[in-house]
Amino acid sequence: MSEPTASAAAPPESRKWTFEFPSAVTTLVIVSILVWLAALVIPAGQYARDADGSPIPGTYQRIESPLTSGQRVEQLILAPVNGIYGLLSPVRGFVDTGTVGRLFGWRR
Repeated sequence: MSEPTASAAAPPESRKWTFEFPSAVTTLVIVSILVWLAALVIPAGQYARDADGSPIPGTYQRIESPLTSGQRVEQLILAPVNGIYGLLSPVRGFVDTGTVGRLFGWRR
């Protein structure tokens, strides 16, 4: 006669859920969405600028949002792409990660 094995007689172990920190990509997506949602709540505005383009302190004024809802969603989707490709160098005309300035494709 065969006897039941110990593994067959033992009740199945219940798997207890433990917190695992999300991956880097998941964290970046969550942070991007949270910042995007904050940008929807914070009112749009601008500063007056001096001759060299620097903002003048104390001249902030609220303005109507320059983006429609569709453009805001587009900005959310394109934010990682703009971050990866870097900034457009006004001197050389090439995209360069070492350039400090406006985002690639953004014109005023």
